[in-house]
Amino acid sequence: ENGTSIGHAFSYDKEHLVKTGDTYKITVSKDNTGYHCFYVIPEKDREQITNEDGDLVLKDYPQEFTLYGVDKLLQIDKEHVYVGFAVARRCHITVSDVNLTITDPKTDPPAQKEPKTLVPITAKVNSPEHYYTNDYPLNFKTNCDGKLTVKLSASDTVFIKDQSIKANETFCQNIELPKEVNNLYISFKPDESFSPSEDKTMAQYNTKTLKYEESYKEMAIYHTVEVRGYNQDTIYVSPTGFAFNKGTKESPLDLVSAINYCAPGQTILMTEGTYNISSKVLIERGNNGLEQSKKTLQAEPGKKVIINFSKTATSGGISVAGSYWVLKDFELCNTPDNVKGMQISGSYNRIENIVAHNCGDTGIQISGSSLETFEDWPHDNLVLCCISHDNCDSAQNNADGFGAKLTCADNNVFDSCIAYSNIDDGWDLYSKAETGAIGRVLIKNCVSYANGCLSDGSGKGDGNGFKLGGDGIAVAHVIENSISFGNTENGLTSNSNPALIVRSCTLFGNGKCNLTLYGKGGQTSFEVSNLLSFSGKESDNISGQATLLTENNFFSDGKNAVNSYGTIFKPDIFTSTNTKEANITIENGKINMHGLFEQTTGFGAKL
Repeated sequence: ENGTSIGHAFSYDKEHLVKTGDTYKITVSKDNTGYHCFYVIPEKDREQITNEDGDLVLKDYPQEFTLYGVDKLLQIDKEHVYVGFAVARRCHITVSDVNLTITDPKTDPPAQKEPKTLVPITAKVNSPEHYYTNDYPLNFKTNCDGKLTVKLSASDTVFIKDQSIKANETFCQNIELPKEVNNLYISFKPDESFSPSEDKTMAQYNTKTLKYEESYKEMAIYHTVEVRGYNQDTIYVSPTGFAFNKGTKESPLDLVSAINYCAPGQTILMTEGTYNISSKVLIERGNNGLEQSKKTLQAEPGKKVIINFSKTATSGGISVAGSYWVLKDFELCNTPDNVKGMQISGSYNRIENIVAHNCGDTGIQISGSSLETFEDWPHDNLVLCCISHDNCDSAQNNADGFGAKLTCADNNVFDSCIAYSNIDDGWDLYSKAETGAIGRVLIKNCVSYANGCLSDGSGKGDGNGFKLGGDGIAVAHVIENSISFGNTENGLTSNSNPALIVRSCTLFGNGKCNLTLYGKGGQTSFEVSNLLSFSGKESDNISGQATLLTENNFFSDGKNAVNSYGTIFKPDIFTSTNTKEANITIENGKINMHGLFEQTTGFGAKL
């Protein structure tokens, strides 16, 4: 709890990626000032660019990183500082010519005062660039106090003048825009007296020196809004629809136009066919329905609709940044490498009966932005009766079936969903130290199987069925009435989350442990009830969790399922345990196992 994670990259440019066979020299030192990491990027490898004055200069990559304060590495262990070498998973290095020199603090230069931390000013318009009516909601947020002015660029019309803005608070005001293309000029003048804290100051990027410097100069934002709408309950789209059609069945729109100008209560019906999309499908932030009048995007009832992203080069996928949407009854596939099939960053959305497959990253994921706070992360989303399979990234370590991780808030739910044959995990609820705990997630009535390789047997990823945590961060996620079998790694793992709640789950025949529950030191608070775990390759890992050994929990010892009384659960009560002939479908809002793991006892899952 006393630890802090600080990340620092010398360069994010692709030409500076570590290359196989290359040699690098790094120096790490400690003096009375603190700790220093020094790495020289050779001049021949540095990019030559043009600055604001038109001069050719070498791009100013950081050469040295200083962590001020010798006590900062003594927060966990007060007596020792540990020095070593580490690489990311699946990377290999050879370390040689290591020289350690010890100096005397008394003869080292005196400590330098730590400069104030530069905090780049962020000023963002969180309103859509397309809107369905004249009454336009302008939402503005910044991390600095200041004054806001908003006007039309090509006229004297001023909507907002010198409005006081508070840091990290969203300012909202509706303005009246005509039904046309509107170019807004937005200026923000930071308050020069504002500072986030005593040791921090606000900064902006200097295009002449090509680095961040302390600055409170006025900032300008140009924001274009097109206002257009359709006065009908149903908007029709088709694979050959046109942006300036009427949105009727006889004159259908293209998909993007319909999404941009859909009003609360309207339904976008996708007519049958394959929609070959050449870029990302974006439901913008601010493109919202209402609690009692949601916006809906769905396939025409009884028709097959596929949204295919194979023609996109680097983008693609569906990004749901708006709130109060319903997306249902279609298929999406073939996003490029490292692009998710669907990412949900808005809130109060319902994603129903969607099949995501063959995407270059996770099929369906709930995540926001690390640049925002927990309050702005996506929450209260429901993913219902969805299937995600055969998703694979080139590194074979990221593409899960479903995810709610890194930057999502509370009350996100997965209900009656199936994940299979994804290269990484079936579900991933990872938290990491840099962004902190995510919100509590509920997974219920779900099935995860055969993850870690693809349907054709190719590939080799992590292969957990349900991976429900990370970085030792406690989040009381709940998984109930769910099944995990035949995954190449663990069936269900806390992944160092010390606070998982597991209810009425069945775990069978996973490649490592069916169940592994552990934290990262300190106390754990696992709750397990009505568990049925058997035929795992290794015994379940519940070391130190004696309170979990009860009459109604059957843990796998690598072969049998045994409870606290030594009673062995007999698998012959199942209708079938033949996973090689598994036929798992979703019918009438429920998962149909077609006999697999069906039984009548009070233990395990009953779908």
